[in-house]
Amino acid sequence: MIKNLLFILLVSQLSSCVVLHQEYFYPEAEGANVEKQSCRGKVGVDNQLVFQFEDIKADLHVWENNEITYLGISFQVYKNAQVLWPDQVIELYVENEKQELIVGSFDRLRTFVNEQYETGLLKKKYAVDSIMDRTTEEKFETYYESFILAEKAINQLIIEKIRLLINGNEHTLSEMQFNKTSGFFLHPLNC
Repeated sequence: MIKNLLFILLVSQLSSCVVLHQEYFYPEAEGANVEKQSCRGKVGVDNQLVFQFEDIKADLHVWENNEITYLGISFQVYKNAQVLWPDQVIELYVENEKQELIVGSFDRLRTFVNEQYETGLLKKKYAVDSIMDRTTEEKFETYYESFILAEKAINQLIIEKIRLLINGNEHTLSEMQFNKTSGFFLHPLNC
């Protein structure tokens, strides 16, 4: 019996994954892909809505922590592409109650390693109407911001028309819907 338990423990540690029950927000939108956010898209829940335009990838996801509901928006900018978030008011429907979201800025995120081989994150703010582009030799540059949508648990979020300027051309993201659901999923212990 103890040998079997040790064997199971050893196998689970070597595989570095475990099956867990999780509540999450499943996203839907015309013209977007639904992807896994965890472990480079290989395991976990389908909770990320991804719009692809030329060399720009726009990701949106909704999550809860301590019964507070958040929205995360990020851009990955590849090659010589540019994205600009114009000054705009976004209409949201949280549990069918209309709200407005005004974005002030996005943070450019860069990881670094210091002399002691400790990793960290460098942030630089880019205000609305600023060009976000790739200014390093890295494969892509990441810009991110998160917002509190509700200080309670919710079941549904609808986001209407977000405008973006990508390489000088205006694009409007289709209506997005995030519905709370749950299930059992494979999750990494270390990714």
